[in-house]
Amino acid sequence: MSACRSCEHDNPATAKFCLECGTALVATCPDCATPATPGQKFCGECGRNLGLPPTVTAAPKESERKQVTVLFADVARSMELAERLEADEWTQLMQRVFAICRDAVTAYGGTVDKFTGDGVMALFGAPVALEDHARRACHAARRIVEGTLDLGTEMHTRGVELAIRVGLNSGEVVAGSVGGDAGAYTAVGHTVGLAQRMEAQAEPGTVCLSEHTAALIRGGFGLRDLGRVEIKGATLPVGVFALGAPAVESRAGARRSGSTRLVGRDNELADLVMSLTR
Repeated sequence: MSACRSCEHDNPATAKFCLECGTALVATCPDCATPATPGQKFCGECGRNLGLPPTVTAAPKESERKQVTVLFADVARSMELAERLEADEWTQLMQRVFAICRDAVTAYGGTVDKFTGDGVMALFGAPVALEDHARRACHAARRIVEGTLDLGTEMHTRGVELAIRVGLNSGEVVAGSVGGDAGAYTAVGHTVGLAQRMEAQAEPGTVCLSEHTAALIRGGFGLRDLGRVEIKGATLPVGVFALGAPAVESRAGARRSGSTRLVGRDNELADLVMSLTR
């Protein structure tokens, strides 16, 4: 049996997703996407410190301020597609899109906040705090876009153009059970609204992120500067970037290459040097 890290439901050993809440049971490395076993601290492929989130039994009821990255993804021109397809065909298509989004989000430690009529809102850094929430969200965003390519090709043969667009923004939110004890766990604040605006800026099949997210992942991914854009609800223009591929050298690779220095380990380093010179 395998216990879900989100709801602690016991699942069969062969299950890839929790039978109770749908959370992915197999975590992956944020840098190289290699599957990781429960409790594994470092990736066996690239050596990255996995820092997998701890088990969460329930979302906290009390509202709290959290530093997060918010992800919005939706189907471009969804109303046109819904009009062309039969109701049951549209429902089946969206179920497949939702599955791709859910799998990508949970694979990188994120939480699906809600499914909308044609997309998803997800949080990275709430309810479980994540030091690298922006990096994880970027990997998940790319996986969502890539995961729908085959589905888009399939629909193209039927004369239907399917493409996903994704928006990301990072910052402080208030997260908790909105509406009291009976309310669902979610995040609110300007950060959430700006993430949705980033989604609206994205071209079909691309990921757009704000300058706030770009500052947190710079060097980890390729970024194309789209300039400063007037955003409804924002006092000043916001820097917008298109997300590219992950950088060739991972964080683990940077450590191995010696580009990251040790801090506060003088005594340990001296012991190591002494042991090597004996």
